Amino acid sequence: MDDKKEILKYPPKNSYSLEGMEFLRLHDHGQALIVRSKYSGVFDEHNYDFLIDSYFKEEFANFQLTDFMFARAKGFHGPFSIKKLNSNSFVIIDAADFLSFVIEIVISERPQTPKISPDIMKRLESFLNLIIQEDSKTFFLKQNKIRKTSEKYEFDHEWSHALNEFHEFLIFNPSVNELFILMLAYD
Repeated sequence: MDDKKEILKYPPKNSYSLEGMEFLRLHDHGQALIVRSKYSGVFDEHNYDFLIDSYFKEEFANFQLTDFMFARAKGFHGPFSIKKLNSNSFVIIDAADFLSFVIEIVISERPQTPKISPDIMKRLESFLNLIIQEDSKTFFLKQNKIRKTSEKYEFDHEWSHALNEFHEFLIFNPSVNELFILMLAYD
C-alpha cells in the first residue's frame, strides 16, 4: 500500500501576501495609498477576472478609508461595501497611459481644494514610474464617485459619506507576480 501514487493532486490555494503600504498626503483634502502585495501563484496561469476577485477575498482588502482615517474593517473597501465590488467593477487601461491617467485625476481642479504641490507631484510620479513595468496590466475602478439616486445620496456604509471621490488602480506585474494597488481619496 505504500507505493500508491497520487491520482489527483489539487493545486495549493493561491493568495496574496501584503508586502507593505505607503501613504502620501497629496494636500489638505487628498491622499494616495499605495499597497504592495505578492501573489503566491503565477499570474499567467489565471485570467485577470480571477486575479481581481481573489484580491477582494484577501483580509488586507477590507478597510475603511476617509481622508483622515484608515481602519481595517471586515466587509468594507474604502467607501464601498466589498460585496458590491468584483472584477466587473474594473476596466483595463493601457499601461502606457497609466501615469498620465493618474496625473489627470490628481491635478483636476476641485472646489475648495488646494492644488498638489510640484514636490509632492514629483514624489508620486517617481514612485509610480518604479512600479509600472513593461509587462504590467493595469485596471481602473469604474465606480469612483459617491452615487446619487434620484434626489438622495446612497452610501455603502456610515463612513462612505466622508469622501467625494475614490479612485483605485490595480497594477499587475506578471514578471514578478506582484500586485500594486493605488488608491486616491478626496474629501
